[in-house]
Amino acid sequence: MGYWKITNNQDVNTKVAVATASNGSVGVILKPKQFCVCKDQMTKMLDAQMKRGFVLVERNFSNELDLETGVPFDEGFTPEKHADQKVKEYKSGK
Repeated sequence: MGYWKITNNQDVNTKVAVATASNGSVGVILKPKQFCVCKDQMTKMLDAQMKRGFVLVERNFSNELDLETGVPFDEGFTPEKHADQKVKEYKSGK
């Protein structure tokens, strides 16, 4: 099962229901330019918000940073663990 990245495309808060497991979903309020990661499963609310152009859906999102599903993040967010690893790699010359 893959992941999708859902981004609020409006200047106001948007509520969407996203899948966090094969049998469950949660409601998430995304502020402008915030995003969340979810399982690659369409919900009725997500479908409606997508058709209206309120959210952008990036399908086949890799989630290489292992972001928690159903949690809003600011655009450009990088987990501290990942940032620390990149600093160590840079300092060691890799």
